[in-house]
Amino acid sequence: MDEVEKLINQLKNDNRLTREEAASALGLHYDERAVEPLIELLKDEEEDVRSSAAKALGELGYSGMIVERAVEPLIKLLKDEEEDVRSSASKALGELGSGGNNVQLAVEPLILLLKDKDKVVRSKSAQALGFHYDERAVVPLIELLKDENEVRFYAAQALGLLRDERAVEPLIELLKDEDPDPQQQVRMAASIALVSICSGGTVKPFIELLKHEDTGVRLRAVQILEGLGDERAVEPLIELLKDEDFWVRQWTMGALGELDDERAVEPLIDLLKDEDINIPPLAAKALAKLGDERSVKPLIELLENVDISYGRSIIVKALEEIKIKIS
Repeated sequence: MDEVEKLINQLKNDNRLTREEAASALGLHYDERAVEPLIELLKDEEEDVRSSAAKALGELGYSGMIVERAVEPLIKLLKDEEEDVRSSASKALGELGSGGNNVQLAVEPLILLLKDKDKVVRSKSAQALGFHYDERAVVPLIELLKDENEVRFYAAQALGLLRDERAVEPLIELLKDEDPDPQQQVRMAASIALVSICSGGTVKPFIELLKHEDTGVRLRAVQILEGLGDERAVEPLIELLKDEDFWVRQWTMGALGELDDERAVEPLIDLLKDEDINIPPLAAKALAKLGDERSVKPLIELLENVDISYGRSIIVKALEEIKIKIS
């Protein structure tokens, strides 16, 4: 009797903890023989055991194993009276979908769970829907952007995976949200989702956000435009180098370096004379990415300036990188 067979036998043990641990272990063995016993275990009287069985089936599906016969039993588990079990079942269905299993039957039940009373269940259901690539989930997920921060985070992530343009405006509104609760992760998820949806498409809404009164919104707009890599953003970003906020200026310099457009060379050279001692080294880093010969002389002059001690090593490294690129 090998290890998998021993674990399958333990699924029938009278001890709840033994059954739970055996189910968890089977999820890590990626063995076809475990599928049917784990499906049967979804009916266990103990909620922790049912939850472990669902998680194990999700692990098997995520690994690429075709376990479509587990879909309907897991869908039934979405109606379980225990919140933890519903959460585990929704997560498992998402993992089955990401592993290549046909789980379209699960979409409507998962959409219903977006209104569950428990925020963890709503979050896991949103996450699962992101892996199903089904347009039926788009509008319900957009509605979920008005939920608590933890839930909004997963809704934004899922919308980024679905890449439906209907989500663009609601996600932009999420960037502008003035909710006083900590939500940096939510805004980051929205930013990443927008890059995913808009890649190769519109940049105008994000260029407009560069003028927003909120520093955080301007910062996210810069990050999105950097991610999109569209040359239409170069001139507006150059204008933003004059922003009053240090962090916005820093991210803008980095973005211009990544966009690799020669229009940014002269404006960045001008920043080598900035009064803020933190700015010249950052401008030097951006210029190093551009690798333009015009920046060599100003950088050498900057090194010769007796008042410049901060960031000297960064400037030296930038010069070395530029010389390599132009040689």
